Amino acid sequence: MSYSEDKARDEVVLRMTRQDYENRFLPALGLATGALLSRGGECRDFLEFVNRVNAGNPKYTPYKIRERASR
Repeated sequence: MSYSEDKARDEVVLRMTRQDYENRFLPALGLATGALLSRGGECRDFLEFVNRVNAGNPKYTPYKIRERASR
């Protein structure tokens, strides 16, 4: 696993094995999502992040995020 930065694009690049991605990274995102939801907190931004992380993953089903209620 490795971490690098592309300062010109203001990006962080994480490289990991498919096994780490499937068996560690995705479950960690799931646990974080569950913790946020169990507290009744607003996790819209986090769900959008998780969907972006998995945008190129053909096995991933994106979270459906409700529109924000107008105030």
